Amino acid sequence: MAPNRIIIDTDPGVDDVLAMLLALSVNPDELEVAMISVTYGNVELQSCLKNAVALFHVLEKELIWRKENGKAENFGTLKTHKPIIAVGAEHPLEDDQLMADYFHGVDGLHGVHTEHPHLDAEDTWKSLFHKDSATLDHDPSPYSKYFTASKEPAHKEILRLLRESPKDTLTLIAVGPMTNFALAAAEDPETFLKAKEVLVMGGAVNVEGNITPVAEFNTYADTVATARVFALTSPCPKSTMPPLSQTRSSLPAARAARGHSHRDSGSGRAACTSWTPHARKVGEASVELSASTTEDVDVLTLADAPGDDDGWLNVTKGNRINRIIQSPGEDAFAEYLMKRVFA
Repeated sequence: MAPNRIIIDTDPGVDDVLAMLLALSVNPDELEVAMISVTYGNVELQSCLKNAVALFHVLEKELIWRKENGKAENFGTLKTHKPIIAVGAEHPLEDDQLMADYFHGVDGLHGVHTEHPHLDAEDTWKSLFHKDSATLDHDPSPYSKYFTASKEPAHKEILRLLRESPKDTLTLIAVGPMTNFALAAAEDPETFLKAKEVLVMGGAVNVEGNITPVAEFNTYADTVATARVFALTSPCPKSTMPPLSQTRSSLPAARAARGHSHRDSGSGRAACTSWTPHARKVGEASVELSASTTEDVDVLTLADAPGDDDGWLNVTKGNRINRIIQSPGEDAFAEYLMKRVFA
């Protein structure tokens, strides 16, 4: 069976880096990270790109160290499938960028570049992504052993991969603002709809927000992009939204433990499927766009709207977002993450 293929759209801060580490550590027979598309987020775009490149630079050093010290290298997906890194949007579709460097520091990684400069790749990596750099005056291999740098905008690379892939074989995962996905969908909606599923880390549903009292950052950062993608992704491709509330709600211990035997066998797929099937709720998600509501009050709502005839089971009406409502809890996930990344 072919591995699940994914595109990760990210504004790499601490949490996104952990997510990418987990994805890259999975068995290559189970998962292929086809592309990492970088967007602006808590910090500006070039800092996000630097963090993505630094991640691969550090992983290369880590694998060398593990090999020299007789330790299991792991990171099979990283070594088997060489992902593309492409640079995306610098700002939201219609608003100015919302700076929120208090989340992860001014560099997005709590000052790691300043405190540990030996972990950084040299700045010459920047030319790898410049479209006007027809030729390189340096050897790119020190910076691209485990990734391929693209000179094309991220949303165009997303569309290219979708065009070249059979329908329903490529999953799009957004762990930052959804601007890149919205740009791709606007340029070629037919191709965008070839995606198998859109997974979104975003939204504050029935929980306090992390950027305003009621808004989650990724959704708030570009409400227009979020609204457009949600409106487009029903009934195909499917959309699944792990909102902010998921990080604060866990499954009963017995249900979470049910998948431990599969997880401990080394099957990442088994672990993931044992965690999620009983923790989803289907509903219509609408995004408030007017300044009077979005900027001061609400961003994501599941409330009834005028003309809503409660056609919840009719796939031709509204959007249908699978909202993840529970997780196995932070302790179970922390154990799984540590085993995968550091075993």
